[in-house]
Amino acid sequence: AVWGLPWVAQKMAVRLPQEWVVQLGKGTLTGLDKALGDTTTLPLARQQALRDSFAPLAQDGAIPAALVFRDWPRLGPNALALPDGTIVMTDQLVALAEDDRELLAVLAHEVGHVQERHALQRVMASSGVAALVFILAGDVSGLANIVVVAPTIMTHLHHSRALEADADRYGFALMNRHGLDPVWFARIIRKLEASPKNNVGEKAEDASKEDSMSDWLRSHPASEERAHHAEQFRAQH
Repeated sequence: AVWGLPWVAQKMAVRLPQEWVVQLGKGTLTGLDKALGDTTTLPLARQQALRDSFAPLAQDGAIPAALVFRDWPRLGPNALALPDGTIVMTDQLVALAEDDRELLAVLAHEVGHVQERHALQRVMASSGVAALVFILAGDVSGLANIVVVAPTIMTHLHHSRALEADADRYGFALMNRHGLDPVWFARIIRKLEASPKNNVGEKAEDASKEDSMSDWLRSHPASEERAHHAEQFRAQH
């Protein structure tokens, strides 16, 4: 039954051969780059500094995360975790943050999605029965079909509240282990709430904006509630 696709995708996500996961991640990024561009305005030294700061968090888990940067105005201030563990952070999010610890807070959340394989699950669940049947049969053509649709799925991805809560909890604990205060998550999420880009898609009179791709806050809802949870975690630890 179609209603069972998320459950099937969840089970398959942990059994998919690693080479398939890598291929899916690379194919997804290639598709996104073709649609949105493959460049960044960040100087190499700035990119490396952020990667160096992120490295301890990136390696703290069963699935290593890798960080890349892109200048994607259509996505606005955004970060997204691809199926293979690659995390894309937009230049627009870097510009919005006033402290790198705010960026690390977002990345810690995205690492939660990586470790729980949320993107892989959602991409597979959204790819339909036929693609999953091919994969179950070990037919790599099913993977090729998923790679084609994955970029579109990723740019319109809205995780459920339950998945977001899982990633938040993981991210808060990860930050805590590495001496980062989860209050930085509350700060950046409130900045995203106040960002003009957060209004994209909310004004019916602007059809072009209505059809634009989601920013990080739109794909990660209930911002004030989640900021409060970050502050609660801080108070309890």
